[in-house]
Amino acid sequence: MSSSNLPESETSGSNFRGRRHGATQANATVTDYDAELRDWCFHEDGAATVAFGRVFEDRTRRWPDGYAISTSTVMSGAREEGAVIATQNTHYLLSGPPGDYDTMLRLALQQAANAERRIRVAEDERLFDLLPAAWGMDDPTFEQLARLPAGWMWQWRNHYRAPSDDELARVRRLFRFHDAIRLVTYGDYPDYPGWWRRCWTETSFIGKRSPLEAVLQDPAFLDQLEQYLWAQM
Repeated sequence: MSSSNLPESETSGSNFRGRRHGATQANATVTDYDAELRDWCFHEDGAATVAFGRVFEDRTRRWPDGYAISTSTVMSGAREEGAVIATQNTHYLLSGPPGDYDTMLRLALQQAANAERRIRVAEDERLFDLLPAAWGMDDPTFEQLARLPAGWMWQWRNHYRAPSDDELARVRRLFRFHDAIRLVTYGDYPDYPGWWRRCWTETSFIGKRSPLEAVLQDPAFLDQLEQYLWAQM
């Protein structure tokens, strides 16, 4: 992965136009920069130069103190302690002695991956609220369907617990099944609760039961039902 692809959350913009005076002086004032960059180091990436380091006192409020980043292209500034460098949209004070490039690159990659995972988890967590609402299920019913312990939904909703990787995988699985249900629901307002509870004929492969009864009694019926629904297309 090229270091220039690491996120700094700086959108490309105009080049540095000297809007802050004395930016490369060791006696820079707080008005000369947006944040401090500690354990800083530089890396040549083709014709561009990027900086790595830990951000502190970020006045733009993008980063918590100590967060490791890779900047966008460095436009100007001396590479020495106390200098202020200008990237495409941000000015950083090089605070303290320089750091080790390999260490900062590793930290920046790790924290970027962690941030991406937090976004994915946050998106998946919403399904624990959205699916029961769409399917008209109370917490105990959905907990049985998703094979969650009794009381799990209340504990999660009130921030007493977070979903495990296995629990996230199960709710993703249920969301894929929701896509299959949409294939056989029609009208302006699909009746998802009604589909789950409508009793099938005795000659059907789930017998004279509703899909909800069948899956609660035997979770393996979820796969069979999904195959059946896709086969209707």
